Amino acid sequence: MLARRADRNPLMFRSSGKVLPPGHPQVLIIAPAALAEAFHFLQAHPDAVVLTIAIELSSLSFQPGHHCLSDFISNAIFGDAAAATVAHRSTPHAKGFRILDSRQLLLPSTQDVISGRTSETGLHFRTDPSVRYTVSEAIPHVHAFLHDYGMSNDELTFCISHTGGPRIMDAVEHGLGLNPGTLDRSRDSMRDLGNTASVSIFDVLRRHHDTDPPHHHAPGLLIAFGPGFTTEVLLGLWHSEA
Repeated sequence: MLARRADRNPLMFRSSGKVLPPGHPQVLIIAPAALAEAFHFLQAHPDAVVLTIAIELSSLSFQPGHHCLSDFISNAIFGDAAAATVAHRSTPHAKGFRILDSRQLLLPSTQDVISGRTSETGLHFRTDPSVRYTVSEAIPHVHAFLHDYGMSNDELTFCISHTGGPRIMDAVEHGLGLNPGTLDRSRDSMRDLGNTASVSIFDVLRRHHDTDPPHHHAPGLLIAFGPGFTTEVLLGLWHSEA
């Protein structure tokens, strides 16, 4: 049955609203890339309010006929999820993650580390075991990003990290020299929900907001990894004052 025209805008968005495509067509980093797009959009339109929506349907890549170890691991830890967040220009009374800058980093010759393809049987998603080492190769570029902004990893007090797996989170924690426990909310999200691809970033962000948030003006990172091998990084400050 075709939906009625009146039902095509159930959230009652204004007709003048603008729909932005995701900044990256790949899974795993769509949500942080969309947040970066929202950040840049708000620089040009400071009075706008941006709704960022991420929907990850990892089950679409389930292939019953595949029996290799990487397929087994992917099927065991990945899950479908959807989440959204609202972004606007910072105000004195706003609470949450205030984005200062963003950068997308691409490592050369790493296309096969996280890859996807389509065939007559559907979507195929593959993660190479070398991904846990590739994260360590990307970390120096994150240090360079911080340096370009006039900061160092020693100043970071929190990190909203993608829940790629224990070894990936270990590589982030060790590579950035974070204090033990800094990624506990990411590890909790992995334990409770599995790997929900890029949506996990929104869940970890929510956990920072709801449970013992960082102190006011604390500097931190939001970081995720995806096909390419691509790293999406957002640098920001935490606002906690009402």
